[in-house]
Parts: sequence; structure tokens; C-alpha cells
Amino acid sequence: MIGKLYYEDFFRRLSEYVLQQAGKKAEVLAANGVRVSSAGEMAADFEFQRSTRPDVTMAVEHVSLAWLPCETEKLTNEVMTQAAMLYMEKRGIDPKETQWVLARHFDEEHPHCHLLLNRVTNNGEVVPNNLSQVESAVACRKVEAEMGFIDAAKIGVANELEQAKKDGKPAEKLDRLHLKALLVEALEKHLPAVTTVAELQEALAKDGVRLQPTFQEGKLRGVVFTADAYPGLHMTGTETGAPYRGGQLRKTLEEQAGNLKAQQQERAAQEERDAQQRKATHEIQRIQQLEARMEAQFREVLLAALSKQLPGAVNIKELQTGLATEGVTARPSWQADGQLQEISFMAAAFPGRELSGAALGPQYAAAALSQTLTDQAKQRASEQREAELREAQELRELIWAQQQQVSKLSDDEKQADSRGDYGLVAEIRYGTLVEATTQLTAYQEQAQGTAAGREVLKELAAENEKRSDLRQQLEDDGKKALLHPLQEGRGNWRTWADYKEQVHQLGFDILEIQGQMPKLQHTISGEMLDLALVQPGGQKATGLRNQVNEEIQAQENARFVAEGMFKYRLALRSFTSLSELDEQIPAQGYRGVVQPDGTRWVQEKASGRQFRLTELHPDGKPLEAQLEAAMTTRKQELQRGHLVVNSGPDGSAAERAGHFQRVLESAGAQVRAEAGAAGVGKVVLEYRYEWDGAKLESVNQALRQAQAAPGVLVREQSKGFDQPEAEWPVRTGEYGLAVLVVPAIHKDQVETITRKLEENGGWLNVKRSNPDGTIELDMGYKTQHPDFPVLNAMLDRWAATTSLQVQESSYGAVVREEVRQAVAESTPKMDKAIVPPAPASLSVDDYEID
Repeated sequence: MIGKLYYEDFFRRLSEYVLQQAGKKAEVLAANGVRVSSAGEMAADFEFQRSTRPDVTMAVEHVSLAWLPCETEKLTNEVMTQAAMLYMEKRGIDPKETQWVLARHFDEEHPHCHLLLNRVTNNGEVVPNNLSQVESAVACRKVEAEMGFIDAAKIGVANELEQAKKDGKPAEKLDRLHLKALLVEALEKHLPAVTTVAELQEALAKDGVRLQPTFQEGKLRGVVFTADAYPGLHMTGTETGAPYRGGQLRKTLEEQAGNLKAQQQERAAQEERDAQQRKATHEIQRIQQLEARMEAQFREVLLAALSKQLPGAVNIKELQTGLATEGVTARPSWQADGQLQEISFMAAAFPGRELSGAALGPQYAAAALSQTLTDQAKQRASEQREAELREAQELRELIWAQQQQVSKLSDDEKQADSRGDYGLVAEIRYGTLVEATTQLTAYQEQAQGTAAGREVLKELAAENEKRSDLRQQLEDDGKKALLHPLQEGRGNWRTWADYKEQVHQLGFDILEIQGQMPKLQHTISGEMLDLALVQPGGQKATGLRNQVNEEIQAQENARFVAEGMFKYRLALRSFTSLSELDEQIPAQGYRGVVQPDGTRWVQEKASGRQFRLTELHPDGKPLEAQLEAAMTTRKQELQRGHLVVNSGPDGSAAERAGHFQRVLESAGAQVRAEAGAAGVGKVVLEYRYEWDGAKLESVNQALRQAQAAPGVLVREQSKGFDQPEAEWPVRTGEYGLAVLVVPAIHKDQVETITRKLEENGGWLNVKRSNPDGTIELDMGYKTQHPDFPVLNAMLDRWAATTSLQVQESSYGAVVREEVRQAVAESTPKMDKAIVPPAPASLSVDDYEID
């Protein structure tokens, strides 16, 4: 048996190789902790556990286990699986504590399989990979020894020698190979039977092999072998084979010594336990025999004394006096009416022992003694009544116990039926349950024979009815507790443990005990219910855990859909605040929820499933960060303001506001009457528009029209979207857009042009490169910016003195011309929307292109 180890960093490729083996035949023999239905699922399971230790590299261990072709017949799938499991154990790897999959391949002549193993274990520890090749070789030798496989080490040496002969290797090389074969044979023969270096030296010497050890700090570190048959040659343990290196030999000898010591200690301990058991058994038998003899003698003494003293006694006191002369004491007990109820006897020769009169014989029971000493008829009737009551109480206990047995068998039958164990169902239904029911009926019929028994039956019936009502109520409450998280409570939990906690908060605990059917326990009373009977859908439905897993999957699907909804809203980028977003998402079937602690959730209205925003990661990124970025970007894209409309000669404030609302909306702005902002004879419209949009000029013109109308005031933000409304200034300028076409000869000046634009109140939106080498710069500007006259002059200068082209709409050209005239005349002759700035303080040279 040969094991070859390889290490990699990712599972996907090897998962495909182990399962699919493109064009070749493969068969999965066993697996632990991973799905084998597809390579993708297998790799995902491996990677999920590996992710718990991101610091571990080369976490994939791939082991190829192979045998000689002559061993194919005995290497069934079961034997190969057993060998792989034993191989892991011999390497110190617990197959239950990490993920692995074993697949047999049939693409070679020799039998072989592939073991794919996760070095990150279930508890987060790491399977070491240092010296793994040596440990693998040692493990293979141990598996060969235990399972009877051919020793691969010997075969390897033999094959190596045979090949050397065929290749015509020198005699010295052949002698070393012969020496190696001799050493391997001798070590394989003697090593398993020794525990020290000295014992190994003595055993090898019998076969003419000498071992020269090297010690360090008292521990074996290296060995050198020689053989009488090959004088002058020597070979180290490492050259002989990995299992025979100094460190590995020391480990093997220590392991065998430990095993031998443990076996000796166990034999000694077992011998001691056997001796103690024999001694204890003998003592018990002796005591039992002595007790039996003492009991018989005590009984004989009492019978002899009663036979002698009873005939002459007329009451209990005289009987006690007579028995005292024989060394016997009678101890009677009385009923409340003075009648004898019980009597027991003790003897001075046997202290501590006591027997009732009934135990000595019927003639010495209380009833018989009372018949002799008092009125026989009255005493007999009293005894009969007492016996009836005792029998009724005994029957009560028997009937109650039998009812419990019948109920338990009925539950067992239901559970077996739900599991599909129809053999057990038949055994209970037609065997043990029939017997138990028959016995219960017999007890009930017996109780019907006496008045006390009939009273007991009535009491039991009333108790059973009450218990049945309580049981039914408990079952109903249990069903509600199990169903509530799957309906009204969905969205408040994510895992099986979370679901169990939800049920616990409703007064019940789900008990899962290995080897037993799951139970539902009432937290207060401790009453147990069969979980399969009270689960949603009853015992015919799929198991509760499956239902919970389905809901968890549904939650995951809902989370994925919710992420898709937010991905769509993020793509639209139509909101500037979370409250605006909350107003938009109901159209997609969701609503925003703010919890008392301030955390924000989103709830799917149809199912009630809800998620914290922090749980959602559209495109793998945190949603809250994306929302914040989208709102920031949207705010930067929008300009907003107020249109304060008063009444005028052409209509009321409401009529005029409606007119300007239609004008602005037709120009491309978003307009709404501000809630609570309207006053007597005044309407306030809030408007928004995109400052770099295609309809910017239309909006500018609409606002200029509004400014020109009497009784209308335009107030607009100037310091950013979050500027308080009370600080909005009266609109004094407009936004404009233009395109600069930079010829190829000036393309190295694009950064300078951009910088000068930004320094003088402009900004760059988009830069495009054309096939002819020109570069187009989409720019924006605001006319009320203090540096706009400089920017205006700079654009004129570039257009006149260079080959740069300034492309703008006719309206934009008009606006810039008005500013140009205002600067030239230094007087406010522009439209009232344009505030003439101060003359430019910069010279033309300040914005000359380099």
C-alpha cells in the first residue's frame, strides 16, 4: 500500500477531479461533512469550513492510496474504505472531526482511490503537514500489517533491485540494493516484537545485521546499519526507508513499549477484579445461607410459643403475658373502635427480627385471633371490609399503571407508524397493546365486583377526564408555539437554534436526544409531547426540522429578493433620504421599519419576513454604505429650491402656483406643494432638477420666467443639498453646460485646462476621446459664481486665440453674452436674474494655455 500526498490552496479543481474525472469512471465510497451531489456543492462545503481559518494556506490535502494489481480481487469498496479510515487514524486524524471525501477511480490497472481532506477541522484546529510524507509511509506500513496487504516497502526494494539488474548497474550499486533488501526484511521481521534499541540490536544480530545508534540528550536521533554478508558497506536509517529513520524508530519503539505496558497493567487489573468478584460472591452466598437459617429458626421459635400459649389465652394481654414466659413478645395494633387490626411477634433470642401473625399462618392473623378473643361475627365483617378497601387501593394502582402502559404503547405505535417501521407497528398493535388492554379490562372488571372498587373506577374516570382536558390544552398550546415562528414570527429568527429559542419564549422546549424520538416539553409542568404529533401538519407532514429549514431557505430567498429590490432602487438612485426610500419601496411589496432601538429593517409585506439593513449586501457590499453613497451622489446631482407664489392680477396664489408648477414640470423639474408651507394668499412650491441634465436650460428658462412675474420669489440652495431651508438665498444666477473640443495638438494641455476651469468656478463632468484625436470636455458652470466673469473671458479667449472650440446652446451663448456686456459696461443691464459681478481682477495671461 502506497500513499502519496499533495497540497493545494483551493478545493474546486480537486472536487471536480475526484467526482467527475472527465472521461473516466469514478465512484464515491464515503464522505464526512460535505455534499457529493456535485463538485460545486462539495467545494462550497469545504471552503465554508476553511473560511473559519483564513490564515491557513494550502488547506487542501489530497492523498492517493494505491495497491499492487495482484491485490485487486480482495480490494472491494468496503475493504478500500476501511483501509482509508484506518490510514487516517494511524496518522492521528480523527475521521469524525474534519471534512473528507473518498472516491475510487478505475483509470489505472492497479486499484487506487483518492482521499480529499480539509486540513481545517470542525473545531477550527489544523491538521499539520510537516513530516506528513514520513507519517504517511509509517501509517501505510501499519495498515498493511493490520489488514494483511502486501508490504509495499519490501516490494519497492525488490522492484528497485530488479530494475537495477535490468539496467546493468555497477556491482557496488547492486550490493547496496541487496544490503537494503536484507535490512528491510530483517527490520520488518524483528521491529514489531521489540520495545528498546538494545532489544532491536539483539534481534537483528541473529540475522547478521548490526545497528549503530546515535543518541542526543538521551534520545535516539539516528541509526546506521551494517550486515555481515556485505562487509565494508553501511546504510543510514533514512536511506533504508522512512519508517527506519532514527526519530521514527524511536517513536515506534516508544509506542510499542507503551502498548506492552498498558497490556500488562490491564491484565493485572483484570486479575485483581476477578479475585475481588469471587471473594464478594462467596461472602454474599455465605450471608444468604446464614440469613435463611436464622429466619427458619426464628419462625420455629414463634410457632412453638404460639402453639403452647394461645389455647389458654382469652384476650391479647393474657396472650402477651404467656408468650413473655417463652421469651416472645406480641405487638398488636388496634383500630379506632378498639378492635384488633394487626399483630406481630418478636423473640428475645433473635433481636431486630419481627414477623406478623399472618406471616406465621392464617390462624395467627389478626382476624383469627380476634375471632377467638372477641365477637367472631363483628371481627370477621371488619376484616372483610378492610380487605376490600386494600384490594380496591391495590386495584387503583394497578389500573392506573396499566392505563399508562396502554397510553405509552399507543404513542409508540404512532411513532413507529410515522417512521415507517411497520414491523414494530404490527408487533405493538396485535401483540403487546392487545395484552395490555386485556389486562386493563380484567382489572376494571375485578374492581366492578365491590362497592369500593366501583368508587375507585369513578375517581379514576374523573381524573382521566381532567387529565385528558389538560393534555389536549397542552397539545393545542404546543402546536401554536411551534407554528407561531413559522407564521407571525417569521423574519425574527435565522437558524434552527433561533427557532428553538422562539418556541422556548412561548413556554416550550424542543428536546433532541441521541437515539430517541424528539420531544416537546412544557417548560412549567415538564409534561412531554411527541414532537411528530404536534408539529405543523401533524405526523404525516415533513419533519419539523425540515419545515424550519424550508423557512430558513425561504428567508434566504426573500433576503436575496430584497437585495435585488434594493439593487434596483440603487440603480434608479431616485432618493435623497431614507424616508424618501421608505415611500418608494412599497411599490415593490416592501415597507421600512424602524425599531425602538433605532435600527432600520425592511419587511416583505406579503410574508412578514424582515431583515436588518446591516444583513443585506447587494453585489456583496454592505447595503447601508451603498445607500449612503447613492444618497450623496443623488444630492450632488440635484438642485432644489422654493417658488413662493403670491396672488396677483392674473389670478389667485393657488391658480398662479398651478401654472408655474406645470411650466416647471414641462421643463423637466420635479415639483410639489410643500406640506404646511402654504399661507393666506401664498403658495410655496418645492422643486428639484438635475443640474447636469439634458433639460437644464429649459429649467433655467422656466425659473427666469417665474422670476420675471410679479409677486413671485425664487429661493434656491447655494451651499449644498443639506443646507437648511431658512438659509437659502434668492436665486441670482443660473446653471449652464458647454462642451470644449480640444484639438489633438493641445491634448497634453487637458489637465491644465481642467485645473483652470475648476479654479474659476467651472467643473468637468465627462472627458471623451474621439477617433480624430480631439478630446471633448463636458463642463458646467454657475453664473452667480464670483469668478464666472473670469471663466467667461477665459472661454472667449480660448475660442479666439487657440483652436479650442466652445460648443453651447444658443441660450447658453445669450447668458454668457449678457455677462460679457455687464462686465464691459460695469452696470447692471442684464436680466434681473443675473447679478453683474465685479470686473475681472485677473489678466488674460493668468488663464493663458501653456
